[in-house]
Amino acid sequence: MYILPVVIITTPQSKRVEPLLDRLKGDTRFVVTQIDATMGENMLGPTEISLKSEYRNYGRSLSQSERACAVSHQCARAIISQSDFGGIIFEDDARIIDLDRLYYSSLHFLQKKSKQPRILSLVSYITRDPKSPPGSLQKFYYPLFSDAPLAVATAMTPKAAVELVSGSKKSSMVADWPHSRCKFYVLREGVVNHGDSETSSIIGDADSRIVQMKFSLSSPYAINRIPTRIFQKLDKYLIELIQNVK
Repeated sequence: MYILPVVIITTPQSKRVEPLLDRLKGDTRFVVTQIDATMGENMLGPTEISLKSEYRNYGRSLSQSERACAVSHQCARAIISQSDFGGIIFEDDARIIDLDRLYYSSLHFLQKKSKQPRILSLVSYITRDPKSPPGSLQKFYYPLFSDAPLAVATAMTPKAAVELVSGSKKSSMVADWPHSRCKFYVLREGVVNHGDSETSSIIGDADSRIVQMKFSLSSPYAINRIPTRIFQKLDKYLIELIQNVK
């Protein structure tokens, strides 16, 4: 039996991680490491250099929560980068729908892609009943044109983790995904929900954060990111199509 490393980014002094830990508790297929999330209020303000980088890349300064989220994910990815064939990273508001499919989907993907910088989003982007019968594992993940919409639950290879850690060090990056050579995939049927009725994102909805980004034609951001945003929109449409097909 292969044991999958799992890293959980945990909000300090919060119980929101408890449902996730309860699902994983006692399952010997997973070895769990918890790390405390970096909180924005505990960070120093950005340097002048990093602020210039933020405005150059995103047309605005990032919030302290976004910067802190990026630091937290960088710490989690550093752990996965040292693993044999990769592992899973959860934010603490990840809610597992199907534990068996989580294990087998992640294991199959990581074993097949272990020598490449590849990332699989485990999230269900549609509302799924945890009691609904699972589909076939044949052709159970699909490539995306851009990066995954969310970083709340992902399986990634060691090479992907190294790429992301390196990308985060090069410049100030938005919380979820720094620029890298990673290729992203999405499950045909997501095995993790993002949050529940009692949780919400600490840094805010991804789409609302994107709206804040200013598209000035005089900014390199407009040239560099408009194609990416087009691919992200296309991916969102394809994900809804893929995960809604029975």
